[in-house]
Amino acid sequence: MLRTGAQYLDSLRDGRQIWINGERVADVTTHPAFRPIVSLRARLYDMAHEAQHAAAMSYVDAASGELRLLAPERTHVTVSAAATRDLSAAPCARCPTRTRP
Repeated sequence: MLRTGAQYLDSLRDGRQIWINGERVADVTTHPAFRPIVSLRARLYDMAHEAQHAAAMSYVDAASGELRLLAPERTHVTVSAAATRDLSAAPCARCPTRTRP
């Protein structure tokens, strides 16, 4: 079963020892250095449960039959491809004619 964002965050609060710049991090889900990426990953889990995103964010594992979250790099490719398709139809008001060194 694919976990939710809240379940992912709870799984990180397992007593692991994380250190950054000589400081022990008590909770990676709230520490300023880790919170952005941890929150993003939790959001990806939640999106996989939303009907409008499920097909792009998850897949059924052929071996186990379990629903799994796509790897972040795969999700990025899927979302980027969709964004590229959407943007390619948009007119370019002023396209660059040259680049400067």
